[in-house]
Amino acid sequence: MDSLSLMLGTRVLVAAGLGALVGLERELSDKPTGIKDIVLVAITSCMISFISVVIATKEGIIVSDPARISAQIIPGIGFICAGVILKDSQNIQGLTSAATIWLMAAIGMICGFGYMLEAFLLTTTLLGALVLLRRLS
Repeated sequence: MDSLSLMLGTRVLVAAGLGALVGLERELSDKPTGIKDIVLVAITSCMISFISVVIATKEGIIVSDPARISAQIIPGIGFICAGVILKDSQNIQGLTSAATIWLMAAIGMICGFGYMLEAFLLTTTLLGALVLLRRLS
């Protein structure tokens, strides 16, 4: 196994693990977006970000802008989030799930770019907000 494969494997596993933690919180809160959904968002965002960097560099030299590919994650996830938000006559539901999906995509991207500490910190902050703010509301 070459170093690139090992690097990718590590980043994907971290993204999947962090996604599983957030997805578990959503499942335990009986929300429609669960472990599978959140893990898939995290893994996909991680892979796209990693691939965009690999494609944009050649022998350690940046030959194009790595943000060009990974920037497409944002509108794609926005489209998915729009489908999660439901409105009936008086209430809007799913905003927290949509925001969680969007933030989990960002965490996956952070993993793909190799910033593992930042991904852990952001996931911890996300979980803290989901748990603590639910109690306040």
